[in-house]
Amino acid sequence: MGSFSNPGRGSKFCGGLTAPNSMGVEENLLHPLNSSISAKILNASLSHSDMTVFEGSFTQTGSFRLAIVIGRFNDLITEKLLGGCQDCLKRHGVDPNPEGTQVDYVWVPGSFEIPLVAHQLALSRRYNAIICLGAVIRGQTPHFDYVAAEVSKGIAATSFQTGVPVVFGVLTTDTMQQALERAGIKNNLGWEYAMSALEMSSLMQQLHSISADNHHLGKTQGMLSSAAPTAIPSEITSDSVETE
Repeated sequence: MGSFSNPGRGSKFCGGLTAPNSMGVEENLLHPLNSSISAKILNASLSHSDMTVFEGSFTQTGSFRLAIVIGRFNDLITEKLLGGCQDCLKRHGVDPNPEGTQVDYVWVPGSFEIPLVAHQLALSRRYNAIICLGAVIRGQTPHFDYVAAEVSKGIAATSFQTGVPVVFGVLTTDTMQQALERAGIKNNLGWEYAMSALEMSSLMQQLHSISADNHHLGKTQGMLSSAAPTAIPSEITSDSVETE
């Protein structure tokens, strides 16, 4: 037979682990009420640590809002890209009508002006994705290299800085024939650009919802950890407990 004395007058002991609470009073960490709170926090953490596969889909597009920025220079090419883009959107449940509510169109002088306008549209937070359509065709001067490089960097920077998917739909080809082949003669890359926009719109919606859930979980855990200790029934606060 042995006995365990209570650590101090008025403190609580029920044959388990104890630790001082925020008021300096010993708390029983194994009490069912306290344990249930810890279990909830642990289960919530574990459920959010499970591995998951995320990928965009092409359904439920009725709520998407898209913007398409088109360079007017080389419009023989860009108009064909736009047509392929609109066809894809329509076949996947998006209304491409300029008078509708889902797609806005912005025409700019050339490809070099596309990143600035795309950036402004992304900052508005009105769009799930932005599609940039243009055509830069190599000539006999270095002009092609400067324009192609700056357009690609500008569009990429817009996505990184705003978190809005911006699809690079600017053809950079050596000849007009190559551009025509990619704008409808062999296949129309406008379709591919629209598919990328829809997939990224869906994917980003999923990732945003995960971020929101994690933020809510963090606030919940903070509230639980700062909650007042649960009172332990007075019938188990005797001065000593005998054990064999």
